[in-house]
Amino acid sequence: IEGKHGGMSAVDGRTGSLLWTYHAADEVFTTTPLLDLNGDGVEDPVMGGRTLNRGVMALDGRTGVKLWFLGEANPGSDFPKTNFNTPLRLPDQDGDGIDDLLVGQSGGQDDTRPPARYHLISGKTGRIIWTKMLPDRLESYALPAVIMKDGEVESFIVGSGGETLPGHLFRLDFPEMTERWRF
Repeated sequence: IEGKHGGMSAVDGRTGSLLWTYHAADEVFTTTPLLDLNGDGVEDPVMGGRTLNRGVMALDGRTGVKLWFLGEANPGSDFPKTNFNTPLRLPDQDGDGIDDLLVGQSGGQDDTRPPARYHLISGKTGRIIWTKMLPDRLESYALPAVIMKDGEVESFIVGSGGETLPGHLFRLDFPEMTERWRF
């Protein structure tokens, strides 16, 4: 039933047998990036979705056990009741040797359309490194296109707007999220 439950399962690619299942408190609908968050040599999935599960969660790829949960890793954070969209894997930004994540938070299940937030999240701990909004303060469902230069994130291109609201296409410097141009 939509909005009531979700989760993730891992299946052995050779045999088709079920390896593990994790049941989430709410709907999961994002494409999952895989990255080794705990250094065991096995890539770990990160999933996002609706707000009841605080949107972003990392699981151990070997066992399906929760590594971190965004809400628990950031006590006292005030997340709007909007969706957490597909996390995007970025090269290590906080110097801990583990790749990090950029995740957009926007939309929702009602008529209010608060501005999109983009969170840069430590892949190792789930702690938020920073949260920033798009320059036009509109909603966004877009997965940013990352522009790399010399192995580092230089900027990204992302769109704002939604099903019923117009928006813009931006090129934003990273990590400042300052506007280079908008269309």
